[in-house]
Amino acid sequence: MKAYKAEELRAFTGALFRSERFDAFLLCEASFRTAFSLEIDGRRSKDWYSAEEEQELGPEDFVRWGEVRELAFQAIRGKKAPKAFRLVLRLNRQESTAFLAESGSRLRPEEVSGFYWNLQYEEKALRLVSGVSVTVFPGDKALEQLWDQATVARLRAMGLVISEL
Repeated sequence: MKAYKAEELRAFTGALFRSERFDAFLLCEASFRTAFSLEIDGRRSKDWYSAEEEQELGPEDFVRWGEVRELAFQAIRGKKAPKAFRLVLRLNRQESTAFLAESGSRLRPEEVSGFYWNLQYEEKALRLVSGVSVTVFPGDKALEQLWDQATVARLRAMGLVISEL
């Protein structure tokens, strides 16, 4: 787990809210504070979908960021910057399984709850904390360190500038 700061705030928030670069991530939860507060539970309400829609969506328990991004942008849009916002994004199941296989870890996919990015905007600064959640004791921090490295590489590939805190 490492913490990072977005060095170019406008570019980072533009990528997050106005582009598709983060859309494949799953949204676990979000909160926004502007003139009002908005809380979003990203857990998918499976009973809202038809059987065909549910089958098309696949096994994910959370909505994709891309499904909520425009709503979130409308919540913070305006002449004033938001007071704060917080997002918990998780790598989708397919990408998690692929990352785990590439990592060489002995952990099985069912032993890894997720690869996370926790983003927090407050006092005109955006911080990102990377993290891995596992259901067993891994014995070392190798997988977590690889996810930290992948975090830096992914954000740089998106053209975003970050620094480690």
